[in-house]
Amino acid sequence: MNIAYIFMGYPAQSEAFGQVEIKGLKKLGVNVDIYSLSSKNKKLVVDDYCTYYKFSLADLKIMFLFLPKFIYFAFKTSGSISEFLKLTYLYLPSLSIAKKICINKYDVVHLFWGHYPSLINFHLKNFNSDTKVSTFLGAYDLLSNLGISKWGVNNSDLVTTHCNFNLVLLNNICRKKVTVLYRGIDILPQNLNVKNELRICFAGRLIKSKGADKAIELLALLNKYDSFHLDICGEGSESSTLMLLAEKLNVSDKVVFHGHVPQSELFDIMRNSTLFILPTSHNSERLPNVIKEAINNNSIPLTTYTPGIAELIPERLGLILDFDDMDSVLSRAKLLLMDNSERIRVLIDLYDGLCQDFDNEKLSKKRLQYFKGY
Repeated sequence: MNIAYIFMGYPAQSEAFGQVEIKGLKKLGVNVDIYSLSSKNKKLVVDDYCTYYKFSLADLKIMFLFLPKFIYFAFKTSGSISEFLKLTYLYLPSLSIAKKICINKYDVVHLFWGHYPSLINFHLKNFNSDTKVSTFLGAYDLLSNLGISKWGVNNSDLVTTHCNFNLVLLNNICRKKVTVLYRGIDILPQNLNVKNELRICFAGRLIKSKGADKAIELLALLNKYDSFHLDICGEGSESSTLMLLAEKLNVSDKVVFHGHVPQSELFDIMRNSTLFILPTSHNSERLPNVIKEAINNNSIPLTTYTPGIAELIPERLGLILDFDDMDSVLSRAKLLLMDNSERIRVLIDLYDGLCQDFDNEKLSKKRLQYFKGY
């Protein structure tokens, strides 16, 4: 089977899980070609081959041929001048990629996002292509509520999302059947050896909605009982503010700000941390992959309620907490840090769920059946 994956800016950090999907499909013998609507960023290093848009004089002829139809389409689907301009900016790159897709005759074109990549679908319709189009709609697409996304899902052959919670929102805009396919990870053998229980960690963008400040506050409370340490992995606009908070709470010598770290280094940090703290209030958060990876590396997540999170972390485990009630968070954290039998009980439960629902090997087989239309 030949599949084309369409990304916005492959391999942006927000699309790292796309690489996992593709590798899983390739292991099953599927040929996957990758296309990016944005120009190549030389700072990004990636193992997979990707076709980036490059301007060609040959594109100009077909650009003018379809331009009137495109302008009408962009005007109809954009709800603002800024959206119209974005669609116009991506007109030529999307047209060029659609032309390559027609030449290569793929079985399926999968739009990794349901917004601007839907322009590929628009062009394929104009080319009268019989290639099957699959569209993914995630939280960002649903919250953005763009006209191009609504048009895209209703003019696709297959539609998928990665969380059951999204179905409620999707049913309001999509007339098609929607398939839920979780985003998986490569499962490691579980190792329940006793950890350095005096370490906790946080990983994510250092922005207000990700809640790294709550991790520092928790550390300050824990240090009233023992000498705990916190590793913070990530970069963002709140970095300086968080350093000042650590100083204010007298734990600056207990916090290590790593900045952005390679995935392998992050996993090492997780393996040395009993708890992974993610007090996020980010509105597009859905089953964060970083929580899956924390569980995979035997670090117990303490997080906040976000839509669909119970699909990943059973509520019975008491790990979905209100971080405005730090006394309750402290109580649960202390028990997990100091009671090894409780730690092991929770880890086994989490790992069983991970293997059942988020094993990339199993999910790749489901994804292949989805692409085949079964």
